[in-house]
Amino acid sequence: MFTQDTISYHISLHVSVMLQFYRLFGIMLDTWQQSVRVGELLFIGYLVHYVPYLLMQRTIFLYHYLPAFMFSLLLLAANIELTDNIMQLQ
Repeated sequence: MFTQDTISYHISLHVSVMLQFYRLFGIMLDTWQQSVRVGELLFIGYLVHYVPYLLMQRTIFLYHYLPAFMFSLLLLAANIELTDNIMQLQ
């Protein structure tokens, strides 16, 4: 039940943020959708590499988290690119 509530909250938050960005900044819808797709793909990659080690009961070393860290860096770069696109429109 907690997972369903979290997923529904995430989807509603995602939709409201998308509409606010479109209204406030006038960002093109295709640019926004491309940024969302890239962000979702990178976030799924992050979760795929992070969650299995999160559930382990044994000692976890730093190198177990490095693939997830790479996805988080790519996600940061995608957010910076989106922010740069928004700033160029203003």
